[in-house]
Amino acid sequence: MFEFENISKTYKSKRGPDCEALKGINLTLPDTGFVIVCGRSGCGKSTLLNIIGGLDKPTSGEIRFNGNSFSSFKDDDFANYRNYAVGFIFQEFNLIDNLNVTQNLEIVLTLQNKKEKTALIENALKKVGLQGYERRNINELSGGQRQRVAIARALVKSPKIILADEPTGNLDSKTSTEIFDLLKELSKNCLIVAVTHDSEKAKEYHDYLIELSDGEIVFNNCPEVEKRYEPIEKIKSSLPPSVSFGMGAENLIRKPVRSASAIVVAVIAIFCIAVLQSLLSYSRTEVQSRIIKKEQIEIISLVRMVKDDLRDKEERFDFLSSTVDFLQERFPEVACLKDKRNEIGRFLVESSEDILNMGFEFIGEYYELDGEIIYISEDNFYGMFSDSDGGYYIYNDDGTYTKFNSSRFPPDKAVGKKIKYIDGYHQEDTSKYDYIIGGVVDTKGFNVKEFVPRNFAGTRRGRETLNKNEYSVAISGENFGKGLDGFEYNTMSNSNVSGYAVLTDGTVINNSELELSDSEVVLGLNAYNKLFCGNSSISDYLEIKYQGSEKEEYTLHKLPEHLGEEIKLNITEVGGNPFFDKSLKIAGVLMNQGYVGDNYFLSDANYDAIADKTQIRTVYVKVDTVRNLKNFLRDIGYKGVYVNEAYLARLLSIEREISKVSNIFEIFLVFFIIIMVIMVINLISISILSRKKEIGILKALGAKNRDIFAIYFSESFILAVSVFLLSLGGAIGGIAFLDKDFRTGSTLPVTVIKTDVFIVLTILAASFAAIFLATLIPLNKIKKMNPVDSIKAID
Repeated sequence: MFEFENISKTYKSKRGPDCEALKGINLTLPDTGFVIVCGRSGCGKSTLLNIIGGLDKPTSGEIRFNGNSFSSFKDDDFANYRNYAVGFIFQEFNLIDNLNVTQNLEIVLTLQNKKEKTALIENALKKVGLQGYERRNINELSGGQRQRVAIARALVKSPKIILADEPTGNLDSKTSTEIFDLLKELSKNCLIVAVTHDSEKAKEYHDYLIELSDGEIVFNNCPEVEKRYEPIEKIKSSLPPSVSFGMGAENLIRKPVRSASAIVVAVIAIFCIAVLQSLLSYSRTEVQSRIIKKEQIEIISLVRMVKDDLRDKEERFDFLSSTVDFLQERFPEVACLKDKRNEIGRFLVESSEDILNMGFEFIGEYYELDGEIIYISEDNFYGMFSDSDGGYYIYNDDGTYTKFNSSRFPPDKAVGKKIKYIDGYHQEDTSKYDYIIGGVVDTKGFNVKEFVPRNFAGTRRGRETLNKNEYSVAISGENFGKGLDGFEYNTMSNSNVSGYAVLTDGTVINNSELELSDSEVVLGLNAYNKLFCGNSSISDYLEIKYQGSEKEEYTLHKLPEHLGEEIKLNITEVGGNPFFDKSLKIAGVLMNQGYVGDNYFLSDANYDAIADKTQIRTVYVKVDTVRNLKNFLRDIGYKGVYVNEAYLARLLSIEREISKVSNIFEIFLVFFIIIMVIMVINLISISILSRKKEIGILKALGAKNRDIFAIYFSESFILAVSVFLLSLGGAIGGIAFLDKDFRTGSTLPVTVIKTDVFIVLTILAASFAAIFLATLIPLNKIKKMNPVDSIKAID
């Protein structure tokens, strides 16, 4: 039962006056019977029909269906009402052309969530005389047959009311009569409201007649009906997946060039995302971990890397004492050896246990470390020094010593022998250190010369360069001009460096004769000039005469004016506390700009205090004592410590290449993401426009917005799957190509960048997220789409 109370409908016009289609309509309709609405064109007949069907809303007034007020309905409520109660028969049939007869009827049953569809469809087609037409395509039917299909579609859902708008307007007289006969028969069980211009048919077939003129009822013989309340059945509608996918696929096929273009651009965008993730997920520690495991490396060396451009052959590594302390505190279970500064292959140990923990073994008997005892590796034992090199010399019984000979003293006889170590070329007066062979160690091919106690005296002395990215060296004083805050090359030497003239207080001496106290410093001429803003050359102070290749004598012209002044030397590890901060008196100036012009010379004690903190130190770790290698490498990486194996230099180069390529892909990514979103929005928007009429039809059949969305999400799903598969293939190939290119010229045994499960998931997520998010924007148009306007759209 329908109740209309003072219903008005006004259409706003952008140009000209507004149009009042209905004016104060009051009307009650029964539950069954054939109601015919007639009147001239433009009198409001179709508007009245659309308001009854919930396809349009009145401007004012109240409508109730079985006591349910339309004023409280939301979009889904109207969709549910049309699904449950209303069947439409349109003048233009409004069938979905790409579906056959059965599928057109099947849609409404699916939207009603009915399971047994076949019998209902066969019965509806039988009533309209179309048995045997179940599989016919719509374009194979005549106008009369199409109208019968439309009636069957309205009938099959068992509606409370069938609304027919000019149901015979496009049909011949005979077919029109057949359609009216059919509607008359159907009106015995439900209410049929038909709009027609055929006054003869109206008079012949109506049970009740409503005549409109200029939006007002001028005749109405509908009976008064007892008012009652009957709740509208809630139906969980659902568009068939076959329909959603079919229509979505057809949308793409209709626009092959646009679809292909959108897919290509999306593939490029997702490809950029995948490659960029692969590049950004590169981890040196992860790659090195895989290298170590694949190559079955048993011992790794750790270094602290100086972050100073690391150009080609200028790569340098420092390992500070603070880092050593960190390793010992953070990973006490890890077996490791510390290489003595600047002494490659000479390891500091506290006991024989340090050696055994590394997996090495003693050959024969061995003594525990005690004072002068050292251990020699088997490889070194069997002659790592040539006759011209410094090396080991066995003490004879008479106190003299001779070059070590392993054939004369094999391991079992050499252990316990007192030896002398000559540092550098064999010169009688060069540094000599006495100690005892405490054992011979099988290092299993690992490059080790010897193991020495921590108080071992055999230390090479010379120059040390302090990298400005790791250390801050500042010198200050009262009489400075501009002053000098950090050297370009922060080098220092101890007083034993020889062969250069030094101007001291009143005289010229060779640097080897220097005896500096802990409160004195000697500056190179270049450093002296920088400190005091001078530009003096050696010839300003000194004339050096030569005889052959030897320096014969010096002629002093003048002494540097700032001799004896105090300066303050401060050395600080970057990010840490000062570890050397002293006031020193300038005791001399070294006259050689080219080699050590920026040097400052210190006493042995001061030099050692700084060198212990700054010189290169390497730690060797036994891999199988590390609980989790990848985590271990990651944790030490936070301290700037890395594995210094043969592949590190190439990895550093690759990292620079990765950074450059990443920047390029970031630019491409932003560009193609923007283009992709625009193209997908455009593609879906055009699909919506081209399907506008079908959207209106589906809404009239009871489809909710989400059912319509399913069509376009199906289209997006097909797009996303295509983009995912193509992007995945492109990413696998592209990443493999980049990895091969990065590794060209190297012998890296593992991939540097790769396609892993996370990248696959990223491609999957990005493909669907990007396409679906871009789809949401045009779908907003569907929510705003008026069903009446959509149905009237031109195909």
